[in-house]
Amino acid sequence: MAEPLQDYLFVAVLRAPHGVKGELKVKLLSDLPDRLAGLAEVFLFAPDEKTLLGKRHILNLRGADHSIIKLEGIRDRSAAEKLRGVFLAVPREEAYPLKKDQYFLADLLNMKVYDKLRGLIGTLKDAAENPSQDILFIARKGKKDLLLPFTKENVLSVDFSKGIIKVDLPEGLWEIYD
Repeated sequence: MAEPLQDYLFVAVLRAPHGVKGELKVKLLSDLPDRLAGLAEVFLFAPDEKTLLGKRHILNLRGADHSIIKLEGIRDRSAAEKLRGVFLAVPREEAYPLKKDQYFLADLLNMKVYDKLRGLIGTLKDAAENPSQDILFIARKGKKDLLLPFTKENVLSVDFSKGIIKVDLPEGLWEIYD
């Protein structure tokens, strides 16, 4: 069974300080380029992705795709430096609605992955953005992670009630990793 859905969804991660007035560069984790624009406040999570550090008001967004952020209470470069690697999150109820066959990565992690020919092949460990499609990292016991392009041809179905992702591995992919 998959783990319960998280109460918060990460929308961005803070990078390096920008300037001396407490601003930070931010990397968006959402597919929506204006995701931060409509938010008044965000929740901060430590780089371990588990520890809630609190809530801050967004005072300013600027730069291409809102790549520079100013948060309440962060007044100088030293304070900004301490937030490097911190995740910005929103409560799940503030998430944008998903289209058919779209998923939040947080909801897919740790689901069992079954191939239509081989049965259980592992557990979804992570995913990475790629220009053409996302890549799924499937952890396999005692073996190297299997990387699978997240396409309609490869991912047949997602069953949240059973915690299962059904896939059809492209011909030859299994042999590369075996």
